[in-house]
Amino acid sequence: MAPATSQDVPALASLLFEDFMEQDAWTKLCFGDMDPPDRLTYYIAGLREDIENPEYPMVVQKMQDDATGEAVAFTEIKDGNVAPLERDFVEPMVKPKGYNVGPIRENHGKMVAALKRAMGEEKPFLYLVDMTTKKSHRRRGIATTLMQWAMEMATRRQLPIYCEASADGHGLYKHLGWEVVESWSVDMGQYGGEGIYTEWGMRWTPPLGQAEA
Repeated sequence: MAPATSQDVPALASLLFEDFMEQDAWTKLCFGDMDPPDRLTYYIAGLREDIENPEYPMVVQKMQDDATGEAVAFTEIKDGNVAPLERDFVEPMVKPKGYNVGPIRENHGKMVAALKRAMGEEKPFLYLVDMTTKKSHRRRGIATTLMQWAMEMATRRQLPIYCEASADGHGLYKHLGWEVVESWSVDMGQYGGEGIYTEWGMRWTPPLGQAEA
């Protein structure tokens, strides 16, 4: 495990791209009409900004395969309810052709509202933005190791930590002691898809008395 650098961006973006190519119902609805190379370029641009020129304090941590050295998982954690960093001007990222704005916008609006209800708008907290593991390396405890690292950071800093979880992930978080504090859904049928997509807002509060020196 090690902090990610700019050199890791293409490899980390490929992990996100692998998830995109799996095309579950939600991904297909939101991004299925996008040209795959455009999607990969979009991931690379976003990760490069997070690592090189973040808007808020951000830590990107990677896990590597011991045998090959390739990046097989990563997580991003940023500070919430803090002042933005001074940084170079950033051109707004242009959404690629085929980016289905409707369902993405509805989910994002509900996600932000849930975050504000759960964590407020004044007290600082840690925000686990992303957790991605290479498909061939799942069910090996890698995600658990990264989650424990995130929880150790929260403990050192004595800050609660929050994340959004999909149906695939929220069981792991609950197993590690996270609590469900919010949930929201999007009716995919309203946008030409099928079914209901649901996410959960989850929070973990560290034990007292173990702050960093």
